[in-house]
Amino acid sequence: MQKGKPDPEIFIRSLQKLRIKNTECLVVEDSSGGIAAAKKAGLPVIGISTSHTEDSLRAQGCSRVISDYSSTDWLDSWS
Repeated sequence: MQKGKPDPEIFIRSLQKLRIKNTECLVVEDSSGGIAAAKKAGLPVIGISTSHTEDSLRAQGCSRVISDYSSTDWLDSWS
C-alpha cells in the first residue's frame, strides 16, 4: 500500500484481491479516516463508538452505529 486512510486505496485493493464487489462488503470503522476512506470506496460503513459518539459517527456517514462486537444480531437486519 502506498497511501494511508483517508485514501480509499486499502479498501479498493482489498476488494480487488478478494475479487468481490463493493456491494458485497461491509466496513466496520471507529476512525474518521477509515470512515472517509470506506465512503470514498463506495462501501457501506457501520461505526463502532469506541472513539467517537454515535452522533459524530452518523454525521461522518455511518449508516448504523454499534457500541461493541459483543453481538452480531445487527448483521441479520443489514440491508
